[in-house]
Amino acid sequence: MKKIYFLAISIVGFQTMDAQITLTAANNNPSVGNSFILNYYDANTVTPGSAGANITWNFVSLTPQTTVTGTMVNPSTLSDGSNHPASNIGAEDASTGNQSYIFVDGDEYSMVGAFSPGTFRDTYTDIREFVKFPITYGNSFNETFSGISNNIAASQTYDRGGTITIAADGYGDLVLPYGTITNVLRIKTISLYSDGQGGVPFINYEDTSYFWYNASTNYMIMSWTILNMGGFSTVKTGMYLDQSSVITSLGDDFIPNNPITIYPNPVSNNQTTILLDKLFENAQLQVIDVTGKIVKTENVAATSKNITLNLDGLNKGIYFVQILHNNALVSSEKLILN
Repeated sequence: MKKIYFLAISIVGFQTMDAQITLTAANNNPSVGNSFILNYYDANTVTPGSAGANITWNFVSLTPQTTVTGTMVNPSTLSDGSNHPASNIGAEDASTGNQSYIFVDGDEYSMVGAFSPGTFRDTYTDIREFVKFPITYGNSFNETFSGISNNIAASQTYDRGGTITIAADGYGDLVLPYGTITNVLRIKTISLYSDGQGGVPFINYEDTSYFWYNASTNYMIMSWTILNMGGFSTVKTGMYLDQSSVITSLGDDFIPNNPITIYPNPVSNNQTTILLDKLFENAQLQVIDVTGKIVKTENVAATSKNITLNLDGLNKGIYFVQILHNNALVSSEKLILN
C-alpha cells in the first residue's frame, strides 16, 4: 500500500478562498498495488449538494454501513480477467466475488467491464469513460460507450450502448466525518444508455454520479450515485475513503474534526494556553512554522485538557499547533505570535 502522509499545516485562517485545481492522470489514476479503505454509506440520507465555486460539501454526519479494503491488481490474476483483455487494472470484493475491470492511461479513467459470479458479466468494446484528464473546473466532455451485458442467471445477452457527459462542476471543501479536505474538485457524470436486442432497446438507464477528488490522492475521495432503471426502480449508492487512504499536502490541507482552542491568540507575551476538547493518552503537541519545520515539541499529560505553552525563543510570526495521538493527527490550529 502506498504510504500516506498528512501535513497538518492549516492555512485556512489566512486563505480566503480555495484555488482551482487540475486533476491529472499521474496524480489521480490508481496503479496496480494501490490499496484503499472504502466506507460505503446509505446514499439515501444525503444529497450531493450544489455546483459552483468555493462550495462547502458537508457530509460530517455520514456513518459507514460497510467498510472494505480494495486493492488494485493485475487483471490476469482474477478469475474473469480473460474476458476483459483491454483492462490494465482489476479489483475484487473478497466478500462477494464481484470484480471490476478498469483501463487507465494519461487521458482517462474508464470501465472496461464488470463481473458478478453467477449473476452478470458486462464487457465494453467502446470503453465507458468516467474521468478525462487533465480536467479542471468548467471543463466538460461528451463520450459514447457500447458493449455486451450478459445476464448469466437467465442465460441472456443484451447489447448495451449510450452516452456519457463528464463535467467538473464545482470546487471547494469536502467535510467528512474525520475532517475537512480543502481544494477538492467535483466531477459530475450523466450516463444515458439502454439494453436491447437486434437494435431494439427494451430498458433505458439514467446514471448520475458525483466524484470528489483532491490533487494528490490517486483515487476518488468520495462518490454519490443514483441509477434510474427504466423508471421502474431507483438505486442510490455512496462511498468515501477512510482517512488513512487520503493523501494531502500543503496545497490540499487536511483539517481534523477535533478542534483545539488557543487563548490568547494572537500571543503577545510568549505564553498561551491550549484547550483540548477531550483527554488524550500517548499524545504529543507540536508547534510548526510556515515552512513545515517542527520548532517545539511537548508531551501532553493524559489527565488535563489545559496545556500552558511557552514560546520563548521563537520569532514573531505565524505558527501552527497540532496534537498527535498515537502518532496520528487529531487537531490543528493557527497561532500568531506578536
